[in-house]
Amino acid sequence: MKKIIILTVFILSTQFSPALAQTIDIFVNSTPVHSDQRAYLEETSKITYVPLRAIVEELQGKISWDESGQVITVERNGSAAILKVGSDKVVINGEEVTLDGPVKISEETGRSIVSINFFSDVLHCRVKVGAASGIGIFDGQIDPASFGATIEEYKYQKGAFDLSFPHFSGMNNIMAQAKINEDIEAMIAKFIEDNNNTITSTALTKYKVQYLSQERVSFTVTRYTYTGGAHGSSFMEAYTYDLRTGVRYSFSDLFQCDSAARADINKQIMSEIKKREIPTFGPFRGISDSPSFYIGDNGQPVIFFQQYEIGPYSVGILKFPVQAKKHP
Repeated sequence: MKKIIILTVFILSTQFSPALAQTIDIFVNSTPVHSDQRAYLEETSKITYVPLRAIVEELQGKISWDESGQVITVERNGSAAILKVGSDKVVINGEEVTLDGPVKISEETGRSIVSINFFSDVLHCRVKVGAASGIGIFDGQIDPASFGATIEEYKYQKGAFDLSFPHFSGMNNIMAQAKINEDIEAMIAKFIEDNNNTITSTALTKYKVQYLSQERVSFTVTRYTYTGGAHGSSFMEAYTYDLRTGVRYSFSDLFQCDSAARADINKQIMSEIKKREIPTFGPFRGISDSPSFYIGDNGQPVIFFQQYEIGPYSVGILKFPVQAKKHP
């Protein structure tokens, strides 16, 4: 069984400057969006926030506000999405979607603002983000050919298994496309083989495209299993590929990772651990020369640690957006 999904993110440039983050222009189907609430990049979380009402109305949708419950309803194309201020969960057609950050009300303008992936993951628009060109949001009628590769959602459902994983098509380099799909299919096949037993009662996979351009893709696949006891176990793996060649990148292929570079990244992570008051098993020992990472929507790496790797189960899979020097 497969379900085609719309390619969601095409990054034209890899990094926002702090100054630009306050003045990002927005276009819907190439038409400028006029709003007293500007889009901005939240520096701490690296999440891009955009005004909700102005964009929804430009997309010919309707939006309503329930003051008492702090609930927003977005209606478009026969579907209704329910959002609640302070929550990162959206319910649409009975299904729950997690946003990159919570819905907020701007203190300056009183406008509702949402993370940009509301429009890609919930309303299924295509989103382009560029430091020079701003944010472009396109509805489902825009020709997908201009976006390069197409990503389809494939599913496998049988017994304990409920698996979702990406499948690539439409790439210019057919050999690179086959290589990426083979890697994904091998991972799924191994997961099925390892959990096709009487012990595993639940086996799930979910994926998320974290970064996508005409040249590069970075996505994560989270595998979850439950075999009894108080809770199950999750493991996240990241895949970053060159779409032109099919080469899978390691961290050091893209970013400087000598001792000085690692020391700088370690300092950023330790600062975040302290700021977020994350309980750890002991002093943070630093990243290896090949850390687990994916590329965030600003073109910079997000380094992550598995359950129990540096802290107890309660902290989950820890993710740290960092600033790293790219190779010349």
